[in-house]
Amino acid sequence: MGLVVIAFVLAINSNLARVSCQLPYTLDLSWFQEVEDWKLPEPVQYDFKEFQYTQTRRSEAVYREFWVACEQNPICWGVEPHTLNHTNCIRQCMSADCYAQVYSRDPLEAGEIDVRKKSFKGCFHQGFNNKQRILY
Repeated sequence: MGLVVIAFVLAINSNLARVSCQLPYTLDLSWFQEVEDWKLPEPVQYDFKEFQYTQTRRSEAVYREFWVACEQNPICWGVEPHTLNHTNCIRQCMSADCYAQVYSRDPLEAGEIDVRKKSFKGCFHQGFNNKQRILY
């Protein structure tokens, strides 16, 4: 009796393995007909000033240090953490000029992929390096 149960369990497990390895089903959309006068909207072209940015350990450490300092700024305390408004508050605290140059024409929206972040970092580091040169 025990041998029959083991054989049955092995048979079930081998079938499950075959099912989980199958390719996903594809949908047959051959019946689909296009609707007249319906088109996808044209992609939006971002118009913002681009700044060169090269990611290094030092540049990321400086950026992160300023980010953490601005998170502790009382102005950003009232904004709910881990939201778009919180991110915007921190970036404005880090560099109001860079924020205006990169994000003023078209503010970042909820769910939008931030393709301008690298440019913001480049502007931030450009300003940071200029301030460092003045001090020394």
